[in-house]
Amino acid sequence: MSSAPLRRALALAACLLLAAPAWGAADGAAPRSAAETLADARALVDAGRFAEALAALRPLTAGRAVEADALFLYGLAATGAARRPGLGAGERDALLDEAVAAFRTMLIDRPDLTRVRLELARAFFEKGEDALARRHFEHALAGDLPPAVAANVGRFLRAMRARKRWTAHFGAALAPDSNVNAASSDRTIWLDTVFGRLPFTLGEESAPRSGIGLSLWGGGEYQYPLGPAGACAPAPTPRAGSTGAAGSTAPGPRSTWGRAG
Repeated sequence: MSSAPLRRALALAACLLLAAPAWGAADGAAPRSAAETLADARALVDAGRFAEALAALRPLTAGRAVEADALFLYGLAATGAARRPGLGAGERDALLDEAVAAFRTMLIDRPDLTRVRLELARAFFEKGEDALARRHFEHALAGDLPPAVAANVGRFLRAMRARKRWTAHFGAALAPDSNVNAASSDRTIWLDTVFGRLPFTLGEESAPRSGIGLSLWGGGEYQYPLGPAGACAPAPTPRAGSTGAAGSTAPGPRSTWGRAG
């Protein structure tokens, strides 16, 4: 190849390299950092735009090492998106499952994050898994919760009791009894006959006998709901903040639980 064509080829390559940044800028903005994406997602959650927050957070939660704040915001966004009116039951359960997975992943490393445990309990509550919701709510209540937070947890627990349809109770008791055969203590009884009122003496087999008594009882109840299940429980839009990963009193979403840790 002669030197002239070679020089032209090199000049063309240089022009293409210089033009590449300009093309990239024309096509769209520079990629946003993880911190900027988290800030955007937090603002979207605060605004109640949960589906957009999920879309922004998914790339940040796809890797093996995921930041705690990204997981927390993802769980909040998934829980909020599950409340969208008109959502199918399958889609709603799938979103709540994603929220549960995010919060559980955080608690594996930091079981002391009460704030995260409360959100996990609420996700279970909204999914209708009351046994798991109650377990995590009661676990949180065992800690040092602020009075307002404890009162809110109490409302969820009462709502779960209220939406329980069937209840049953059974019992048994053993007790000593000095007259287990309910016999009369009188040895002579009087009976009216055709010959008049005559006395009769009771035999030994009719005497009171002591023993152990067994008592059994049981009952059931069905409650017919007059409104939607869980209608008594508050479900405000959460305000996104820090997960509290740096300490048990770090601020988290404030509108639902306050500073629960």
